[in-house]
Amino acid sequence: MPYIKESLEKFNNLEPEIILTVDSDEVAEKIKKVAEKNNIKTENLSLAIIFLIVGDLKLEEIKDFFKTELEATDELASKITADFTIEIFNPLIKRLDFLNANPDKDMKIEEEEKIFTEIFSKDLLKEFNSHPIILRAIDFRFFYIFNRDATFRDELVRVLLTNEEILTAGTILADGKSRPATIGNWLKNFIEINGSEMFDSIVLARYLVDSKDILKLSVEDKEKVKKVLALYRNLKFFPESMPNDTGENWQIIPYVEVEEDVEESIPVIPEIKDKKVRNKSEEKLIAPMELASILPQDQKIKELKEMLNQYPPVSFERLAIEQEIKKLENKK
Repeated sequence: MPYIKESLEKFNNLEPEIILTVDSDEVAEKIKKVAEKNNIKTENLSLAIIFLIVGDLKLEEIKDFFKTELEATDELASKITADFTIEIFNPLIKRLDFLNANPDKDMKIEEEEKIFTEIFSKDLLKEFNSHPIILRAIDFRFFYIFNRDATFRDELVRVLLTNEEILTAGTILADGKSRPATIGNWLKNFIEINGSEMFDSIVLARYLVDSKDILKLSVEDKEKVKKVLALYRNLKFFPESMPNDTGENWQIIPYVEVEEDVEESIPVIPEIKDKKVRNKSEEKLIAPMELASILPQDQKIKELKEMLNQYPPVSFERLAIEQEIKKLENKK
């Protein structure tokens, strides 16, 4: 098996878009689902992802990894591998490929357009919650496609106007009737009141203050409507809707800019610090996961448990150490 410490160090040195995508709530939910489905621990799946992403394991080696780590039968290891690959790893790689700004990547522009269409038809609210670094990467994909397919922007506007995701509580007046408060119906309501021409911040502010349907909303729901309307303006009237002609601070999906020092803006997994435990025969420092080879079993477990406090509950380091503890305890 790859050395956990080295794999985590490699992971921490990857691009922030990769770290944030791997360490996202969406991936965590998929890991939990597959783990529960196969009655295994999430740690095994998390480690498999890390090893694959940094290149310390190949996908064709994953079955043997699960077989060894879980002491599983060939049949069970095959089932876990299939679920892991289909439900977690393949979608993760597709997402990373989508965010990749390299013009020579394997994903074709038609595939990217299909992903954007899916986002704007049914996954926009989920995307609103993405980290600003991820949204900035998505913006780059917008601008790349807009420069190569002049018709795609209009197609996205059409999809946005028919989006059926529920945006706020209650109902909204659209097409003269009370309808579900979807993204599409909120946009129809705004257009019916303000028209379909380019609008400025004054028009937007007036609508958010004076609209009868807005007045009954919570502060949180008002912010959601504001974000959707800003997105509509950015997309529908691009590039006129952009703040300047230089490309600086251009956005499609609205978000708050992060500091230039992105290392302070992402949940980077901290480095594993070597624990100063000496092997008397060799007089050298021993890394955490090497403890299992030099200490009595109870002492090994005690040392590893003490190390847990160094890391956040959801960190991959903690998961790795917990997995090592469980393996040792099962051998007692």
